[in-house]
Amino acid sequence: MRNFLIFIILISLYSTSSSQIFQKHSDNKLGLYVTLDLRNSIVDNDFFEYYGLKVGLGNKSLRFGASYHILHRNFFTIVSVDNFFEAPTVSHHKTNNHLFSAFTELIIHYTPRWELIIPVHFGIGQMSLDAYKAESTHLHITGHDLPFYTKTEWVESAVVSLKANYRIVKWAGLTTGFGYNFAFSNENYIQSAFSAPFYSFGLKLFFDKFGKFVKDKDYRKQYLFNPNFVNN
Repeated sequence: MRNFLIFIILISLYSTSSSQIFQKHSDNKLGLYVTLDLRNSIVDNDFFEYYGLKVGLGNKSLRFGASYHILHRNFFTIVSVDNFFEAPTVSHHKTNNHLFSAFTELIIHYTPRWELIIPVHFGIGQMSLDAYKAESTHLHITGHDLPFYTKTEWVESAVVSLKANYRIVKWAGLTTGFGYNFAFSNENYIQSAFSAPFYSFGLKLFFDKFGKFVKDKDYRKQYLFNPNFVNN
């Protein structure tokens, strides 16, 4: 695992040093980069989502900055007992995670319509677990018995993914991708449960065009709802 992360870091540094970001081109200048970042994954056979915001700088070759992701999720587990005449136990597991990360996005293919990018995140956040069980004082999750009501833990993470963005119009389009989240914690159940693959898909807003739409009336009239912007 450690060797894999070192490899990713070296690849990122090499790509950054050889990127056009350090070359002066009139059509490839640094600009403000803002985007929403949503991730879907599964913990103990239950779906959950991270909602995030990324802010930084970038051009057609490389983007970098900081991000904030949040997870609020309730997990429910019904535990069957061995005795047929006893009722099953219902467990409640509430998880909150606030994650701050530094990120870089390597843009390996760019056209006015398509983007293919490799985002890499390194972050840390505080995860709080609130748990109770209807008939006992500990939470049961498949593979783990957690003897607590409330627990707070700092969790580090490394995220590597591959994403594709497609512009329908200049300011909106579709996005899809997949990746893997590596979680690092002193608690084995957190590290194993939240080290998992994830996927993303849905609508995407390209906030870099919003400024021009607000300031330039002619630009707004020409491109706001024009799907043939590539040919103009």
